[in-house]
Amino acid sequence: MTILTAYVELSLSANRPDEGSKDELCLFFQIHKGIVQVCIDYCLAVNQTDMLFSDIYNYFAEDRVGQSVYLQCLEPYIVADKLTSLSPIVLKDFVELYQERGKLEAVEKCLVHMDVANLDLDQVVSLCWTYSLYDAMIYVYNRGMNDYITPLEELLRLLRSAMKPNKQHPTEDTDIGYKLLVYISYCFAGRGYPTGSIPDDRKLRVKSEVYSVLITRHTRDAADDEPTYPNLRTLLMFNAREFLNVLSLAFEERDFDNQSDGAQAHGPNRQEVVNILLALMVSTPGSQVTSEVGHLFTFLARQLAKHGQHNLHISSNIFDQMVVYLTNSEDDSRHEERQQALLDLLNAGVLRQYGRGRYDEDKLLMLAETAKFFRVMEMLYDQRRQLAKILSCYLRDPVRKTMAFPYIHGVMNSDEYVDFEKQEVERAALASLPDLVAIDSEATACLVLMDFAHDIIGVVHRLQGYPRVLYEFLQGVFESKAGFTVSKADSPPPPDVHEQYIELMCIYKPTAVFEYLKRSDTHFRLEQTLALCEKHRVKDAQAYLLEKTGAVREAFDLTLETLQKHIRTVLQAYRTGEDTRSPFHLVQTTLTVIIQLCQRNSSLKQPEREYLWFSLLEAVMGPCRDLREEVNKRAQTAFKGLMQKVLNCLVGHVSLASVLQKILQDPTYQGGTLREVKDLIMDMLETYNYERTLLETTNHLLASDNHVSLRQLVAAMNRGRVDRNRSTESTAADSEGASSIHSHQIQAAMRFHKVLKSPSKIGLFGSGDHRVAHQGGILQDPNFDLKLMPVRW
Repeated sequence: MTILTAYVELSLSANRPDEGSKDELCLFFQIHKGIVQVCIDYCLAVNQTDMLFSDIYNYFAEDRVGQSVYLQCLEPYIVADKLTSLSPIVLKDFVELYQERGKLEAVEKCLVHMDVANLDLDQVVSLCWTYSLYDAMIYVYNRGMNDYITPLEELLRLLRSAMKPNKQHPTEDTDIGYKLLVYISYCFAGRGYPTGSIPDDRKLRVKSEVYSVLITRHTRDAADDEPTYPNLRTLLMFNAREFLNVLSLAFEERDFDNQSDGAQAHGPNRQEVVNILLALMVSTPGSQVTSEVGHLFTFLARQLAKHGQHNLHISSNIFDQMVVYLTNSEDDSRHEERQQALLDLLNAGVLRQYGRGRYDEDKLLMLAETAKFFRVMEMLYDQRRQLAKILSCYLRDPVRKTMAFPYIHGVMNSDEYVDFEKQEVERAALASLPDLVAIDSEATACLVLMDFAHDIIGVVHRLQGYPRVLYEFLQGVFESKAGFTVSKADSPPPPDVHEQYIELMCIYKPTAVFEYLKRSDTHFRLEQTLALCEKHRVKDAQAYLLEKTGAVREAFDLTLETLQKHIRTVLQAYRTGEDTRSPFHLVQTTLTVIIQLCQRNSSLKQPEREYLWFSLLEAVMGPCRDLREEVNKRAQTAFKGLMQKVLNCLVGHVSLASVLQKILQDPTYQGGTLREVKDLIMDMLETYNYERTLLETTNHLLASDNHVSLRQLVAAMNRGRVDRNRSTESTAADSEGASSIHSHQIQAAMRFHKVLKSPSKIGLFGSGDHRVAHQGGILQDPNFDLKLMPVRW
């Protein structure tokens, strides 16, 4: 220990901070923190903590900063239960430092980790009361003095003096109230506060003492005007609901079973507590408070359901008041809590015991209907096997309405119910289709497809008067995301049902028709669906269907009309200074659609292809002419970009000469200089060169592969073959057959080789960057087996 003292003295003398130097103070703090930790670890190792709180502490206490570092270093060791006690001086300074820094919660946390046997109890209790450290105060009283009553009485006194009816309580008073409730709950459960447990030999005594404090008629040194049962009144006034919850948990303990004779006759007693509560909250005139009485009745209902009439008794008048409160339709508060309490009474049979015929099923149904207790109604209807009315309970219950679907499905697929009951549920479900669709259209569709697929036409007819509901239902049928769609049903709906859904989509969501038709083009009839789209003027879907019927030009004209409409909107927005992002996006989208239409129909004759492409080119070149005299460079750049996109896409579908002639004849570029069209022409020539390079590369690869394959076939034909297991005649016949096959393949390969020598006979099919060389009939030659020609790159 002498070495440790010398180490501390030398270290502190060499590391004194300079006043006002922040950097020096930070460095000093870190150095001294390390010194303190060394001292604590050493003293703990040799079990000599007395010096830690005497000589060593005195060295650090010579400087205010050093003392602060020392005291702060104690906290982690205390919380870790390594330091279980402090000297009175160190404890006092520790509390004062943390109080100055507003960290009293940390002090309280440390106190409950200390061994009270090594503390000055008077000092600790005084500090706890001074700084309102109530958790630590309870801990010291319980562990140090085996006193569980004094802290309870003192805190009740504080809470009672702070309580004022119908007013909000300060935060400190609220904390006291909740600490009291937790402390009472812990005592009744045999648990130590805030941690640990009460010794087994004291549990029963503690419960009896706490119980006696709660139900005492008057406190010590009570004034003449003090009301009866002041402690119960205080807790009920503070928070009746939470206090009754504490009592409810306490009533679960066996110690609260009724006592008759013997040494434990004055122990905890449920009946006594209930009688006092009724006397305070119900029987006393002028003491009734609606919310508090409501909590009491809910509490009583649960206790009666748990402990039965034989262990708990209330008068018939109180019981009737309780039932009236629970089923009060004018009170929307605590609806689920009251419904659960009534359910508990029903399940326990208490209503039959206390009701004595006053609460038969009809009256209970009426009360439940008035209070909208749908779970109570479900229970009563289930006893009567009235399944359709159970379904009605689900549909009307805002909390459980989605459970209607599994209920219907369960009944329809269960062996528990007879056919008559299933038919009853089916009729009720079909009659409630609008409600089911309003809850979840997709779930309704799945339910119909799984359980009522035989009557899907009837379902559609039932919903004819509800077009919006019918649309949502059919949307679930044809576009279910749950994995069960009409395509998986045993008997899919007829086309007219599908077309009715498309018509409703045209009305309620026309922008989705086009994409839907592309996804499901096999479930509807073209002519009828085209007429519906034309009727409701859904032009993109109409154009798609026209193309499928072969009317490509009509489809193109319709889509081009839409494109021109969007272009006019964009031009107007540019001129007025409005935001053009949204309308220009529509132009780009429509342009992409119409370009794809032109590319899909590249097999048309040359005049038809030129009509499509040049009409589209004219549509995007027109705005460039209109904007030529304007100073809006951003608009000019945007539309030139659209024109460039069209030109890049039409290469390969229209001859280069025709395209150049079309551009040069346009009034936009007539009379101008070459600079104005230079970029367009250069881009087109680059695209043309790309196409030519692609063609030459493709032909070269095919010729190379053909040469390799031809060489392999010739080598295979000239190679001899000997089969030792067969006769010479059979071998000769096989060789002759093989030679014949190889000869046909070689002839086909040579014909293809001749084709490759004349590139002018090879065309391009496809569009864009995906083109391959072909010559009519060669690749389809049955003698030209591509599988025998390995590709070598």
